[in-house]
Amino acid sequence: MEFSEGEERWQAIHEVHYREGVPASYSEQPASVQWDAEDSNDTGHGILDRMRDSLNKPVLRPEDFA
Repeated sequence: MEFSEGEERWQAIHEVHYREGVPASYSEQPASVQWDAEDSNDTGHGILDRMRDSLNKPVLRPEDFA
C-alpha cells in the first residue's frame, strides 16, 4: 500500500481483504515477519514468499477502499 501525508510518501505491506474481487479493507498496522517458535522454519519461508508475491500486485492506496 502507498500512503502520503503532505509531500511525504511511503509504502508498506498490509493485509488486504477483498469482497468479490474488490479491495474492501486493510490492516491498520503493516505486516510483520514473525511466527511461533514451535513452528517450523517453513512457516517463515511461507510468510516471506507471500510478502514477495505481494510486491508483484498493484499498489493500493487508502482511497481505493472508499
